[in-house]
Amino acid sequence: MLFRSSNPVVSIALYTTYKNCVTDQNRVSLYTVGTGSHSLSVGAIATCVSSASPVRENNISIKFDRTSYKSKVTDWNPSDFYGSFYAGKFNYSLVGASSSVTLESTHPDINSILASSGGAPFNIVNVENVETIVWSSRTRTTVGTYGSADLFYPNAIQIAPSEGGAPIEGTVGSTIGFYVGMPIKFVGEAFGGIIVDTTYYVESLVPIYNLSKAMFEDVGFRIATTYDNAIAGIPVTLTTATAPAAGLTAYPANVTNQAVLTIDYPAIRKATTTQSSDNSITIPITTLGLGGTQGFYTGMMLFFVGETFGGLVENEKYYVTTVIDNERFTISAKSNPIQTTIYGSLGSADLVYPNCVVCDSNVEFSVNDPIIFNATFGGIVAGQVYYISSLNGSGHFTVANAPNSTNITLTTSSTTGTVVDQKDVVQLSDATGSVNTEINLPISPGQITGQLFTLYQTSNYTEEDIVEEVYSNLFTKAVKATIGQPHTTVINRVLLDATKLGEVYQVYNNMPIRIDHNIGGLTAGTTYYVIDNGMTTVNVSSTSSTGNILTCDHADLLYVNMPILFTGTSLGGVLIGVQYYVESIPSATTFTISATVGGSATTLYNESGDMVGTGEAYVKLSSSKGGSSVTLSDVTASTPTITLTQYPTSDENLAVRHILGGYDVYIIDGGSGYAIDNVLTISGDQFSGGSTPQNDLVMTVNTIDSDGAITSLIRSGTPTGTVSQYYLKAIDENQLAVYANANMTVPVSGLDFPYTGITSTTVTTLSNPNITVTDITGFAVNDPVVFTGDVGGNMVAGQTYYIKTLSPLTISETLDGTTFATGSSTGLNFTMATVGDYVLLPEPFYFDQSIVKYNNAVWRCLISNNDAEFVFGKWEELQSGDNILNAMDRAVGYYQPTINMPGLDLTQLFTGVTYPNSTYKGNAFAPDEEFVLDTILTDQPFYPTEVNMVGVVWDGATYIAPANTADNSVNVIRDVTDPSTWSLSNLANKILGVTSVSYESVPDTYIITTTNPTTPLLISTNGYDWITEGIFTPYDGIPYDDTSFDVTSAVVPSKALYGSTYNNGLFVAVGENIIVSADAYSWTEVYVPTGKTIELKDVKYFNLNNFVGYMAVGSMTDTTTLITNECILTSMDGYFWFNPLPSPLGTIGLNSVATDGTSIVAVGDSGLVYKTNNSSNWATYTIGGAPNLNKLVYANSTYVVVGDNGSIKVSSVGETWTSRTSGTTQNLNGVTFNVDSSSWLVVGDNNIILASDDTITWTSTSLLQTTPTVYNVQGDPFTAGYSPEELVSGVVTDNLTMFVTSRPGTNWSDTVYQHVGFDVASKEITPSNPLQTVYSFKNAVQIPAQLKVFNIDSALGTSTTLYPDSYTVDWIAQTVTLVTPISVSNKLRIDVYAVGNGDQLAKASTKTNPIRLNDTTGFNEIYVNCNYEAPIFSGTGVIRPGTQPIESFATETRSSDNTILVQDASKFILNSPITFSGTVFGGVAEDTQYYVKTISLAANRITVSDQYNSLAGIAGPTFPLTDASGLMDVIIQLANGTTWTDPIIYHNGDKLLPGHILTVTKTNGTRNTVVCNKIGRAHV
Repeated sequence: MLFRSSNPVVSIALYTTYKNCVTDQNRVSLYTVGTGSHSLSVGAIATCVSSASPVRENNISIKFDRTSYKSKVTDWNPSDFYGSFYAGKFNYSLVGASSSVTLESTHPDINSILASSGGAPFNIVNVENVETIVWSSRTRTTVGTYGSADLFYPNAIQIAPSEGGAPIEGTVGSTIGFYVGMPIKFVGEAFGGIIVDTTYYVESLVPIYNLSKAMFEDVGFRIATTYDNAIAGIPVTLTTATAPAAGLTAYPANVTNQAVLTIDYPAIRKATTTQSSDNSITIPITTLGLGGTQGFYTGMMLFFVGETFGGLVENEKYYVTTVIDNERFTISAKSNPIQTTIYGSLGSADLVYPNCVVCDSNVEFSVNDPIIFNATFGGIVAGQVYYISSLNGSGHFTVANAPNSTNITLTTSSTTGTVVDQKDVVQLSDATGSVNTEINLPISPGQITGQLFTLYQTSNYTEEDIVEEVYSNLFTKAVKATIGQPHTTVINRVLLDATKLGEVYQVYNNMPIRIDHNIGGLTAGTTYYVIDNGMTTVNVSSTSSTGNILTCDHADLLYVNMPILFTGTSLGGVLIGVQYYVESIPSATTFTISATVGGSATTLYNESGDMVGTGEAYVKLSSSKGGSSVTLSDVTASTPTITLTQYPTSDENLAVRHILGGYDVYIIDGGSGYAIDNVLTISGDQFSGGSTPQNDLVMTVNTIDSDGAITSLIRSGTPTGTVSQYYLKAIDENQLAVYANANMTVPVSGLDFPYTGITSTTVTTLSNPNITVTDITGFAVNDPVVFTGDVGGNMVAGQTYYIKTLSPLTISETLDGTTFATGSSTGLNFTMATVGDYVLLPEPFYFDQSIVKYNNAVWRCLISNNDAEFVFGKWEELQSGDNILNAMDRAVGYYQPTINMPGLDLTQLFTGVTYPNSTYKGNAFAPDEEFVLDTILTDQPFYPTEVNMVGVVWDGATYIAPANTADNSVNVIRDVTDPSTWSLSNLANKILGVTSVSYESVPDTYIITTTNPTTPLLISTNGYDWITEGIFTPYDGIPYDDTSFDVTSAVVPSKALYGSTYNNGLFVAVGENIIVSADAYSWTEVYVPTGKTIELKDVKYFNLNNFVGYMAVGSMTDTTTLITNECILTSMDGYFWFNPLPSPLGTIGLNSVATDGTSIVAVGDSGLVYKTNNSSNWATYTIGGAPNLNKLVYANSTYVVVGDNGSIKVSSVGETWTSRTSGTTQNLNGVTFNVDSSSWLVVGDNNIILASDDTITWTSTSLLQTTPTVYNVQGDPFTAGYSPEELVSGVVTDNLTMFVTSRPGTNWSDTVYQHVGFDVASKEITPSNPLQTVYSFKNAVQIPAQLKVFNIDSALGTSTTLYPDSYTVDWIAQTVTLVTPISVSNKLRIDVYAVGNGDQLAKASTKTNPIRLNDTTGFNEIYVNCNYEAPIFSGTGVIRPGTQPIESFATETRSSDNTILVQDASKFILNSPITFSGTVFGGVAEDTQYYVKTISLAANRITVSDQYNSLAGIAGPTFPLTDASGLMDVIIQLANGTTWTDPIIYHNGDKLLPGHILTVTKTNGTRNTVVCNKIGRAHV
């Protein structure tokens, strides 16, 4: 009891014993009532203070936010669309960025799409409106009809109030809520011309006059059979009639209109034909010329899904072997077919290899192998099957048209290409059909669903020459001088104000330029052409101190005051890399320099060598393109500045349209005289009506030809026009429903939908050059068109043409090109189509990978699909601990209420929920706001592992075996009513180190001993409920008596205990000391040796002829000599103990002792056995194998001893021992005999429980199970909630305790959501001086949460609680400051409570006071946010082809030349880094960076170095290898890939601003410079 010093009013109860106080039994009766002033002496008796969590009420609930959280885990349903997280080429998905998408098959090509519109574009093929009618239950009763001749209400229907449906207020009967166009149908007995069960539409509403009420009522309407384009059809003609008695009910309806887009989706293509002659599969190109084999490549994986034919197997994994043409390909089960590069052919006249194909290597090919070439050359036709007829050398072979037939005669050709071996292709038959070919390219319907798409309109091309444009960023530089004649050589150079080559990167030969002032023979306003350009350089060979002269090859290239920079080897004191100026030019080969313009000559000394001086940039000009240079004179420019400027000589002609939210530019004529990075700007209002700068079309010249004609442009600008963003849902393989919201509950109407699909028509006749079609509507001049189907005339299927004229219809091969000669033909039937609008999935792509439950497991989608059957190869099973899933996803996915849960316990389901070892408390939500998880977490057994049981007892009904686990200490119990199952109950929230268990039936008491100094004993009266406290009086101290307080009892240290026993009213426990108790609650220490330490492992009471008393066995160590001996202590009464042996025993140590009623046997380590009849004379025996013997029991006329490594030995008298087979190698620690069933039970480490009826045969019965939980957590069906997406607090009473953990490093908010779990540590501090007020509790616990402070009176041993008004706490410095100092003879005790047990939630990193008052419960608690912090990741966007990591493999290493045989040496780059992975061999190390030193394309061999010379940029010495073979992966390119557009980065759910991406146009090795399209955004 602790009393506050300010004398509060308290009520107390009195007991005569501590046991009665603990159990609240036998209170002292107070029979006199009175008042007065009395004193009560209260003492504090030292107790074992548990460091486990304080006992608190456990109110627990599991909740999550239904309003914003949707579980990733769904049930798998046949034919639903599922998406992979990966996109793009499947074989890059593991080595490339997760969202990289290869866009070979997109249309238009990625190069024609603005960078600002990066993403995956899809053609809209068709737009339709799908009307869905939902009939209402709020019906109306039809009472009559008016005929067409009625003067007031012709063809009207009248309704009356109805009790049908579910009216909200009163009855339903009026036409209020009806609208024109509303569907309506009638059910019942027809009359008046109405047909039942026919859908009509309200044509108009007709008020009808009610005579009795003298008013018009809304009870009439007319109907029509059609309603199109918001216009109702003609009213249905009715007759005048009254409703029959059977009645006719009117059902109004709600109409939902939904836009459905059909897109040209490249990831799923229809295969229609298989052919046996070449084992090819045909995929026809689409109406727009897309699909087919576009984007296919050797090794690409694909599946066939649906009704297969021709030998194809559904959902079998195939790989493309050869792409024959734009519609045909072959497949194989292997991803890496034999192939090689071809370099042409040799004709029949060749003397060495006549009629041979020249290749890189033929070593893997065989005679008669079928092969297909991808190029036509020398008599070979691409796509045709040939057969190898002979192999000649390692790089030549001949071919034939059939196996074992004559060689084909070839002609000489140098055409390059690839040949692929077909011997492993799938053998197909001739067949037709329609089957989906799923190629995972680039995005699947399952990934599309729920994504936010942007829809763009597409305009027609407008030729740019009808609008005005503005030029900018033309090349211009100041002229510094002209150098002409006479000189030793003709120079005629114009020197420019540019000292770096990067300043004149735009200059090229034939560039037209003009100058604005005459100089040195050049005339202002005249157009000149560049015929040479570069940097002025001189080669310096020596320096001289005489005149400070530099001697060079051409000093006449210089002029006085020209800036000059030297590189190479420094001569004569010239500093390398420092800018000088030409001071004088004494001759054509000598010059002097100065440090400043006009300064004195720099002092030099004599030296020879090679040094290069670089001056300014120059151009040489001609008055005509490609002509001779203009003759110049030596002139140095002076003011005003003379400027040389680029002068384009002819304008470009461009055609412009807007597409995908940007501008698409077609270069009709590139003009001449343009340069890289020239900018052309066209005002947006000339094309799209846009008036802001953002609407302007800004075009930067990207590439030019030799005459300066523009060949490509980089475009930017946003045209005006219809742009919408909608969420799309896949409803078919290429059909998408359009929604306005992310949850896809608000459909977008297809009526007046502003976007259109492709426009197509049928070609019927060709009359060169005119084309006749069935309908020209929707086409325009300059439209790109594609012909598909059975194309006639001279057109090529799938090729893009452009409409030149509409009447008659003619085409050209280029925009504004010459009319194409179509040829003439009749009776045709093929398609001409032009592109429509587009839908774009903007990058970066973040796909929510499909995760499903199937067959009692959870799977994530690896390959997007909509299979009718679950195909395991397309899914990867997730384990319950996988961090892909959060807590709620794990609960939804893994908790299986109908089956047992091995490995699927709460710890795995809910990350951070651990039981039953700690305390979790809190309630942040009012009860009416709680929506708990709709999963029942009850009745499911959990099977723990690593339960190490230390002993076992039988109490007549139950086996009880305490145990230690990896995390805590538990009690293992088996009730006799259920002998097949053992259950676990918690003893403590940490590992106590339990050592033994004993049971005495007369006092009905169980005792567990432990090594934990704060809880050395656990006491129970039923084996289930355990008390950890016990009172200890020290050795030589006065027992608890009538004195006010036992002064010495407050400082007794607790000791580790290993065994206990009971006899005639006295409990004895032994270990590092010996303690006794009369009631198992109040204990007295009776033996601690002087100068020695003991470790007694067992104690028993014996009543023999020659010995009566207690005996304890173990070991004893001399604290001076540190020698350990076996120890045997005896006592007649349990209080006074002595060693009965005249001399020490051995040094092994004893562990257990037992008797057969005549003799006493003790056992120990290394097979040691002692036997005595009187406790003084002992005989020694040894058990074979020398196992450590842990526990000995005598029963049923047999000694049974168990020990390490599964050892079980039996003996009748304890001298000769027989081994028994236990069936385990685990350590066995306890054994007991069940007298009721005459059976033995043994327990040990790692769940081992063995049973036997005869000690001969032992069977395992170790099925451990936790006690089922007593709480239900279930609720509504995922519809509401008010908490974060993880665990939060709530209210459900639970028999478990739990705490919540989270990822390390999370920065928690200290004001949201409560989770409380406490561990406690104590510090007792003696003041250093009488005035000390500051005391530190730093490092007492990891994260302090709460304090209690006590003043301990050293004289009396009492403690007084100090309340918060007596001190202040500095949570940052972790100190307590007292208001008033305590006595220097006293101690200050600080109990520091921590959050949890070490891996629990951390408090906010601000280190502010974490304690908040819970108004609901009244507890002081720590608040922490239970939301997981979002991971930091960067989206990669679309990866540019060729920049993703490249994989190859190596199969052999050779020591003779230290070479590595690789799959394809052409993929490797000299001096570039590579790594090896997998099962490496030959001496290389896995995941270690090497550098390619040499490459042999002919032999496919490389050498590597493990060093790199960064200065020279070359690989170091060749790495030595050993002879070995195998298969190891080689990663050639180590980067993640370059994106087309900016990546996107999220942190904690917030989008971070990315950096800027600049386009590199040129690099310079001399200067080590990189030229970019702009540098304004670059920062040092």
